[in-house]
Amino acid sequence: MLLHKIVHEALRPLINLNRAALKLRERLSSKREHNAIFVDANVYRNWSGEIIPQNWGDDLNAHFLSPLFSRKLFFCPPSSKQTKHQFIGSIIFPDAQNQKRIIWGSGLLNPKDCPGKSGFENQTFLAVRGPLTRKVLTQNGINCPEIYGDPALLLPRFFDYTPPPKEKRHGIGVISAWWEHKNPSFFNFMKKVEAVGARRIKTRGYKDWRDFIRKICSSEFVISSSLHGVIVAEAYKIPCLWVIFSPKQQNEDHYFKYWDFYQSIGKNIPKPLLVNENTTLDELREIASRWTPGEINTDALVAACPFPLPADAKVK
Repeated sequence: MLLHKIVHEALRPLINLNRAALKLRERLSSKREHNAIFVDANVYRNWSGEIIPQNWGDDLNAHFLSPLFSRKLFFCPPSSKQTKHQFIGSIIFPDAQNQKRIIWGSGLLNPKDCPGKSGFENQTFLAVRGPLTRKVLTQNGINCPEIYGDPALLLPRFFDYTPPPKEKRHGIGVISAWWEHKNPSFFNFMKKVEAVGARRIKTRGYKDWRDFIRKICSSEFVISSSLHGVIVAEAYKIPCLWVIFSPKQQNEDHYFKYWDFYQSIGKNIPKPLLVNENTTLDELREIASRWTPGEINTDALVAACPFPLPADAKVK
């Protein structure tokens, strides 16, 4: 892991240069589109124009929302006269340039990202991820409707896929947040449980974005330190445990976005389960047996969408 970190740091200038070049390419491509939608998300296309699979939750903006809207989404800074949209992600924050933004389903990473009303004057909130995000915004004098929901909750409604019946689900899905690829505790746990019926469901380096959903839905239950692992499982009513694989993640700033989401579906889960190499699948199975589904109604979220969503729309 130390060697990996040293190599990554050595290559960082080249990585940043490549990212800047990809953003410039994206900006130039957007000029050929009359109906371009500019989206604030850490999504990158490679030189062939394909999405680089680096964080499934962020990437869902391109994979799911672009075909759902029947519009091409561009992930690059628009001109000062163009509107920026925020959909999936913990990306609400003040804008020093006060550029026009439309927010539908995004959330705060933590309350510190909204220190006051300044920088939010040109931001229009149509819906936010959950009630905690709205509470922080309204406490700072920012108008925000009581419409909640991460757009990933719309997958069962608009993604053309039927999950297998309960009796055909097997195995335990383990979903790690993107930062876990550097966490030895996570890999020690995986080495132990893969031999007895668990499988990793990748949020980074996945081959097909749809497989993430299919693997969750074909699992007996899942454990996830990734917020969108939790969201997809809840959306499809697959038992899911919110976990962390490192004590370093035990802090309220880290918990905020999970609390925000859970409260949007009527759940109050105070903290995640700390999992390490000593945790057994039988222990996790017993806890998962007490899981109950959240209360999910996406009608208001659909009605608040800035682009029309036909009732019979389907994403392949």
